[in-house]
Amino acid sequence: MQSATKKCQTCNKALPRDGPPCCPGKCKEKYDKRRAKRRAKPEHKEYHRLNRQTAGHKAIKKKAAAKFNATEKGRIVKHRAGKKYYATANGNLRTRMGRRFKEVMDTAAKGSSGTLAKYCSMSTTAELLSWASQFGTKEENKLKHIDHIIPVAAFAWKWEDDERRTLVRCDISEDDLKRLWHGDNLQMLGAVPNMQKGCQILDDGTLLKIRHCWPSYWKDCLPTKEAKRRVAWASRRRVRVLEF
Repeated sequence: MQSATKKCQTCNKALPRDGPPCCPGKCKEKYDKRRAKRRAKPEHKEYHRLNRQTAGHKAIKKKAAAKFNATEKGRIVKHRAGKKYYATANGNLRTRMGRRFKEVMDTAAKGSSGTLAKYCSMSTTAELLSWASQFGTKEENKLKHIDHIIPVAAFAWKWEDDERRTLVRCDISEDDLKRLWHGDNLQMLGAVPNMQKGCQILDDGTLLKIRHCWPSYWKDCLPTKEAKRRVAWASRRRVRVLEF
């Protein structure tokens, strides 16, 4: 049976088990000095740095965070932090990019932020803001949609024959995913231009400027008019591109 008392870490006096680690007064002063000296050692800092990287520590932190977020105070704090982050230019873009990624790749996908960072060429805040600045100011971009110049359907469907008449469903490779989410293949359009473009493949002049973003099965050849029309048809099939 566990004892109801414990010893003071300075004078060994009996204290309640759920109480402080030492007696108040001089014992507390000596205890604080020893703890500060111990924490100042480089090996102590290195030990805790490595410990924070272990799977066990991350699991404990994740569980504690989930428990806090389930409370009323946790929901308020999370909502306030999310609102503050979304108000920044970087947070606004990253949130919308993540929503677009979930919408395109898989509506049930989780942890899309890390997955998007893996495939998107704009990994840093400076690169993301620099890309967005070419389409307008922060306030103007809030009303615009993130669009793929070469649509997702062009990566998710490939030609079954050399004549490019029959399309078959395919899984997107890792390299093609990076081409799909490359900054040069993304643009920001207003609501009306975005609806007018739809899932069409643009003119050859635009495609030649982003040759490095072409799907691998194009084999460095531009699609024909018939092929572009069939890709637009395939995009209306509403098939999920990839499931994580």
